[in-house]
Amino acid sequence: MTIERILVIGAGTMGRQIAMSCPLSGYTTVLQDISSDALSAARKELEGWVASRVAKGKLAQADADAALNNLTQSTDLEDSASNADLVIEAAVERLDIKEQIFATLGEKAPAHAILATNSSTPCLPLAWPKPAAALSRYATCTSSIPRW
Repeated sequence: MTIERILVIGAGTMGRQIAMSCPLSGYTTVLQDISSDALSAARKELEGWVASRVAKGKLAQADADAALNNLTQSTDLEDSASNADLVIEAAVERLDIKEQIFATLGEKAPAHAILATNSSTPCLPLAWPKPAAALSRYATCTSSIPRW
């Protein structure tokens, strides 16, 4: 399977930074959050970060433009999940919210999609669907905040 489209759920500190690293690596990426205000704040911060990297000579303007063009935003989880090859959930650390997110992903994401969480919550697998055979598409990946 080839990963081309990535969905990052949650526009908080971790989610926005994970989302920016994806288009910088060449992937078409959607940053999804239920809050349009959070998405706007994330976009503003990421545009500022990219501009500072260009100003310091650490990122070419063409690469910065390409990354920003490959990063879109959405408040619609179902639509965003419908064509994702990889989903990285980085929402708030509340099991009830994560259960809702993973239930939606289980129904709306393509069957080939890898569904991952950035959570460090040990009980998160409880939010994943049963039976156990369905677990082959789920993963936990814990990121650290890069020192950009």
